[in-house]
Amino acid sequence: MPDFERVLDNLREQCSPTPESRSYAKGYTEGKTKARIQILLVLIAVTLIVAISEIGFLMSS
Repeated sequence: MPDFERVLDNLREQCSPTPESRSYAKGYTEGKTKARIQILLVLIAVTLIVAISEIGFLMSS
C-alpha cells in the first residue's frame, strides 16, 4: 500500500519512544529510498546495454 507508506513511516518515526528507535526508523526509511534509487539505476543501465547491443546487432547485419 504505497499510498500510506510515507504516512506510516513518519508515524513510526514520530511515535518512537527512544532516540535509538527513532534513528532506526529514520535509517530504515532512508534505506528504502536509497534501495529504490539503486534499482532505478540498475534498470537504466540494463536498458542502455540492451539498446546499445541492439544497435550494434542492427549495424552488423
